[in-house]
Amino acid sequence: MYKNILESAVLEELRDIICSKNIEEFIQIIECYLEDTPQRFQVIEDAINQGDAKTLQLEAHALKSTSAIVGAKHLSQICKKLEDLGRDANLADATLLLSQAMTEYHQVDAALKLECK
Repeated sequence: MYKNILESAVLEELRDIICSKNIEEFIQIIECYLEDTPQRFQVIEDAINQGDAKTLQLEAHALKSTSAIVGAKHLSQICKKLEDLGRDANLADATLLLSQAMTEYHQVDAALKLECK
């Protein structure tokens, strides 16, 4: 069901190399990501609504990076597009992209929770 949501090689690297196969540490990183991401989405949404391109760029960049670390490649790519919109101060498509990112995140959230079981 969540086959293409997460890159298994990236998750394996996180678990085996970065966390040295310490499952508690791996789960803690995942849980921090899952806790942090909805807050970042809120900041991004507020930035779009306020026309704050710089905040959009910075928050989307952070979310792009953390999503890549946990293997959420597609979500990371959407965040890259949001980051670019912020950098270009062009917020025209930002609301649509944010909606896509949030939809993708719901799948990432479910897939990562399965990884932690």
